[in-house]
Amino acid sequence: MFNINGKKVLIRGAAWAPDLLFRWRSSEQDWTRDLAYVRDMGMNTIRLEGRLDRDEFFEKTDRLGILVMPG
Repeated sequence: MFNINGKKVLIRGAAWAPDLLFRWRSSEQDWTRDLAYVRDMGMNTIRLEGRLDRDEFFEKTDRLGILVMPG
């Protein structure tokens, strides 16, 4: 349990490896679908595996309230 901005937050997450061949995602629609899975599984955090993603990815996770840990 962490205290973030005065609010208690239980970190629940998993690794994020969208493509093992390191291809960039083709559209924001792909991220929307995949990040919806993260939320549907009750997670609020993902840890990036292998590389940092583009700024658009971080903007999307920020809007959805998903914490991102570069790994």
